[in-house]
Amino acid sequence: MHWSYFVIVGILACLLIYTQSTMITTNEISQDTISNLSSHVDNLESNNVYLRDTIFNLTTTISNLTTIINTQQNIIEEQNMSINSTQEQLSLLQNGTFYSLHDPTYAEAQLFIHTDCTDSYTYKLGTFECDEFAEMFNNNAESLGIRCGFVIIEFGDAAHALNAFNTVDKGIIYIEPQNDEQLVHLNLGDSYWEDCFETNYGTQSFNNTITSINIIW
Repeated sequence: MHWSYFVIVGILACLLIYTQSTMITTNEISQDTISNLSSHVDNLESNNVYLRDTIFNLTTTISNLTTIINTQQNIIEEQNMSINSTQEQLSLLQNGTFYSLHDPTYAEAQLFIHTDCTDSYTYKLGTFECDEFAEMFNNNAESLGIRCGFVIIEFGDAAHALNAFNTVDKGIIYIEPQNDEQLVHLNLGDSYWEDCFETNYGTQSFNNTITSINIIW
């Protein structure tokens, strides 16, 4: 054989060895790349879970803060009403109005009831209840020189506040300041919400039988 044949065979062998080596190296690189990408995806998923948890926690915090802000705003509104009421009373004391209160006629009482805005307020358990309604109604009437009674009735373990006028032509009338409704009557032994109004409030789930009636003029 000619020597050139052996040269060609040698060259081909070298090329084959180089190609196989390159394929192995490329395969190793591809495996490393896949592994790195897989790890990166895992990290992204973990970050995504963390971000979702963070967003949920922030949303909850915002909701709680909103509730606190609304509560504080309600307290501020109630304090402002109390301040205004106190200022009105101070003004009345300074100009002597408290000493010139008069019992209204029935018509005068009805006019006040229908123009007073106490019933437009919302009942709020623990902050603006029946006694706050009755106090506001009473103060508003007296600011106009009208004598108004602050009425406390008891139901055994509970109590309720409302108002009264001693009209000069029709005697004492009782008013529920939360809705401006005039009571038909108010007697010991009456069930307040079932017996004392023209409106049928239905049977109550609690005992509201009146055991005492006190009027503060």
